[in-house]
Amino acid sequence: MPAVDFRSENVLHFVSGDNSVLFIEKNKITELNSNTGEKLAEKNICLEDAFYSNGQFYGILPAGKEVVSLEDTGKHILLDSSITGTAGGYGKTVLVTESSVYTVDQNLKIQKQSSCMQNSKSFVSVTDDSVYVLADDSLYDFDSETLELNRKICEGVRAFATAENKIVVLLDSGIAALNKYDGNVIWKDKALASDFILYNKQIFVSCTNGEIVCAGGELNKFLPQTEIEFIPRSPDGVNGWYKNIPSVKINCTDKDGYVAETKVNVSGLWESYENTITPDRTEARIGAYGIDNSGQTGPAVYSEYKSDNVPPEVSVSLEGEKTDSGWYDGSVYVSLSGSDNLSVNLISKGQTCYNK
Repeated sequence: MPAVDFRSENVLHFVSGDNSVLFIEKNKITELNSNTGEKLAEKNICLEDAFYSNGQFYGILPAGKEVVSLEDTGKHILLDSSITGTAGGYGKTVLVTESSVYTVDQNLKIQKQSSCMQNSKSFVSVTDDSVYVLADDSLYDFDSETLELNRKICEGVRAFATAENKIVVLLDSGIAALNKYDGNVIWKDKALASDFILYNKQIFVSCTNGEIVCAGGELNKFLPQTEIEFIPRSPDGVNGWYKNIPSVKINCTDKDGYVAETKVNVSGLWESYENTITPDRTEARIGAYGIDNSGQTGPAVYSEYKSDNVPPEVSVSLEGEKTDSGWYDGSVYVSLSGSDNLSVNLISKGQTCYNK
């Protein structure tokens, strides 16, 4: 690919698009084809900054509150306070000011707005389901459709990037990868870092001692883990037996993504699990496993129970000499016997227990 050669002593900075590069000078902008270097457009306009979103370049005018489309300057929006951050992607353009977060359409018409107070420059990232805003060292997660605040992910963040199922954050104490869906820490490296980049599904970290290291390995390397829980957790009978068929709850988690589907096997067939179930078998060996949002299948786990909710049948027989009035005259021999479709452990009479 040929280099783009644009020579000027007045270039303040540049912005990259899909197939072109926008060079910003003091009172002029120039767009070049990033493959051939061909000049695509040139316009006399004074900008404070510019950004690229969903196939278009946009400019921020010198007052810092107004955004214009650089393809059609008739499309513009004037906000109530200075713009501190911008981002685009997944069909959305996000503008962050000192007091609010906005999503706007391609005509720069406001779609949604949410409050977000801060006093410094913001860093913004858009994914399919979230808008992430780093403001005043705190990282926030907004719903991309409604702009409702989902959560404050963490504090003390100097920089961040999103990748697949992770949010990589640069902290004063090192660099960490967080689960995008629940905010839990997947791993943390205490090496002091000054910056990092994501490339080819790996994280390269520039350390304060001048070293560059590859941290964290692949972006999705953990399989979903599954646990089978019986309710009640422990048998309420003796010798490991339940008095009634227990309910079965499947708990499945994924460290660096989320569980897309859980499978359970109660009667010999694997079926999708949704809620707590109560089997119709007095004894069963339950199997379960999870599948994460990347399609990775976790190991199957198994657990079994045995239950008996039918009481044993007990019979009593008496042997001895009876009088005409029905009373026993002399010793009486008492025989106790019990039967059960599963087991009988002991038979009791009054306060006395007799082994079978």
